[in-house]
Amino acid sequence: MSKQPITLPINTDLLTHLKEQNHAIIDNFIPQEVADQLLTDANRLYSENQFQQHYFQFGGSLLKKPNVFELDLSDNGKQQLDNNRDVGLWKDIVGDVGPSFLRRIDELDRNMSSKQSTTTSSSSSSS
Repeated sequence: MSKQPITLPINTDLLTHLKEQNHAIIDNFIPQEVADQLLTDANRLYSENQFQQHYFQFGGSLLKKPNVFELDLSDNGKQQLDNNRDVGLWKDIVGDVGPSFLRRIDELDRNMSSKQSTTTSSSSSSS
């Protein structure tokens, strides 16, 4: 698969929705070709027994979440990707696309906040 850049669909409407709802569903967040490759990589990793059962805590019990598995992409819990594991395109998503999305959201939020404070201070000074 040729590596194509992922253009993140970030705008003020998305930021406003995130602030109001604390979540967002973003249609076509990644191109279909990338999604297909992620599925191929996930199926390969599953067949290699790389996924582990996901557990959750309820009250004082640790319970299995049926049909939910997880893949630990960190290096011994250091919150860094393990460069020695072949996790396919997931490495790019976790190491680049996710952090880039968060940085762009934060940057847009700071820009919107500074514009709002500039607008507020100019309306106050003109009164």
